[in-house]
Amino acid sequence: MSSVKVSPNTPGRVFFGLENGDVVRVDNANGSNPSATLLRNGSGYVSAMDVEPGNDNHILISYSNYGVTSVWETGN
Repeated sequence: MSSVKVSPNTPGRVFFGLENGDVVRVDNANGSNPSATLLRNGSGYVSAMDVEPGNDNHILISYSNYGVTSVWETGN
C-alpha cells in the first residue's frame, strides 16, 4: 500500500492506492464485514489520491514512475 484516503462523504469507506498502480475501495472498513472493489488496474506507484467532497465518484490519483501517465481522473 502506498496511499490511503478516507472518504469525506461515506462513513466506513477507504480508498487504497497500491505500489503496483491498482486502486481499491473498501466499504464498511470499520465493520465486521468489509468488502473490497478494484477501481483501477493501473501501472506505476500510487503516490497520492483525493476524493471530491460530496462525490465519491470523482477521484484524482497521481502516479510516480517513469513512462506512465502521472495523473488520472475519474468521474464515475
